[in-house]
Amino acid sequence: MSPSDYFLPITKPSCSGHLSASQILQGMPISQINRVRIMEAKEYEDFIGEWLYGCVKEEYSEIFHIGGSGDGGRDFAAYVDIEGNEWNNYQCKHYKNPLSIRDILIEIGKLSYYCLNKRYTWPRNYFFVAIEVSSTSLDLLKNPEGLKEELINRWNRTCEKQITTSKRIELTQELRTFIDQCDFSIFHIITAEMIIDQHIKTVYHAPRFGGGLRVKPREAPIVSPKIKENERAYITKLFDAYSEDENEPISSKEDLKKNKNLFQHFNRQRENYYSAEMLKQFSRDNLPPESTVFEELKEDIYYGIIPVVENHHSSCKCRIDNTLIEASKIPIDGNALKDELRVKDKQGLCHHLANERDDIIWTTKLKK
Repeated sequence: MSPSDYFLPITKPSCSGHLSASQILQGMPISQINRVRIMEAKEYEDFIGEWLYGCVKEEYSEIFHIGGSGDGGRDFAAYVDIEGNEWNNYQCKHYKNPLSIRDILIEIGKLSYYCLNKRYTWPRNYFFVAIEVSSTSLDLLKNPEGLKEELINRWNRTCEKQITTSKRIELTQELRTFIDQCDFSIFHIITAEMIIDQHIKTVYHAPRFGGGLRVKPREAPIVSPKIKENERAYITKLFDAYSEDENEPISSKEDLKKNKNLFQHFNRQRENYYSAEMLKQFSRDNLPPESTVFEELKEDIYYGIIPVVENHHSSCKCRIDNTLIEASKIPIDGNALKDELRVKDKQGLCHHLANERDDIIWTTKLKK
């Protein structure tokens, strides 16, 4: 028998004609559900915690992460009221295979034993948070009385040695009586795919799964007709610069209206400021609260423009304009906001910096 009788001939691998730089650097993208599948157990619990905090937290008074050895079959305990009388359990199950009936019965066995011994009360709802679940398990969970009967019938071979490592837990008459009177309609399944569908709306999604940030709105920023308190510092510096160039006091928008060029220049600066403010809000809405991405971007702009600010210029307005031009040229390659960054944002950040820093100043004469 020749190899051709039982082997298939190799064919030329197919490849897309267009290859992006990210494909060459990172390879083929991994789907979100497959990323969840390859998570370690601790990472999976962190992922579920992000979902609970970002999507579910408002439904409860408090949520506690109890996971770890000795958790008593509770990974996340979510309390409906401050007193802790009503609570829901979220039990994370990160298994290679679909959640089986045996897996479910062991956890319900733990719940029954610890509730009987008053370690905690019977929850209002119990959610198995699993990658996927077998069809037989799903069918059984939809049949509370059948689930209860299955637990009792399989206790000796399934649960007795799995409740705790220190001793065997037999199905005593007291425990069986307790199980009989418990509500087994509380048990539900939440799959990883369901969680991903909601997790995508949180600020934790992009750092966890990649794929970029949601698109920043491209409409023109809405500039307040009145100068707001948080604009005072940078606007005062602009007025000081205009005053020095014109050799007359300028302290309001009304003072600028007689000079069309300066009035338009001033309005552009405010528009740029508000554009950068929109970017700041976009960062808050799409990245975790502890993210320093916007501050890092602002720092990059600062170190790019400060030499220009400190140089000699023919006028204050030239100092402003040359600084803005330099800001527009600064490459921002490693920042998570780079794909949403526009020229107006970079120029507006100059005024954010002027708001915050004494060394970003447009005048050549020091104010007394």
